[in-house]
Amino acid sequence: MTPWWKIVIVLGWTLASFTTGWHVKGKYVQAAQLEDYQKQVAAAQTAQQEANDRAVDLEKQLATERQLAHDINSKTEQTIEKHPEFTSCKLPDGSVQLLNDAIAGRTASGFNAGM
Repeated sequence: MTPWWKIVIVLGWTLASFTTGWHVKGKYVQAAQLEDYQKQVAAAQTAQQEANDRAVDLEKQLATERQLAHDINSKTEQTIEKHPEFTSCKLPDGSVQLLNDAIAGRTASGFNAGM
């Protein structure tokens, strides 16, 4: 018969081996999860930086468009101030009525052209 202390030693070594393996496996899984998480964070940061860069570009483009619109409005106002004849209608009253009728889809006789 085997002495009891040998059985205790073998069981102790078995338990120690099992718990060490369990611990190592846990650390391995945690390291893999950490690596995946770090990759996800890096990808998110890259995407965020690209979005920020695009937003800055769009803001610059918008500022340019606003300045262009302001310049066009200023030039239009200056042209109207220099040439006030552009703001008055040169057509006689009857012609204006004909244009309004045409826009509304009516013929000269007052009937709708589309019906």
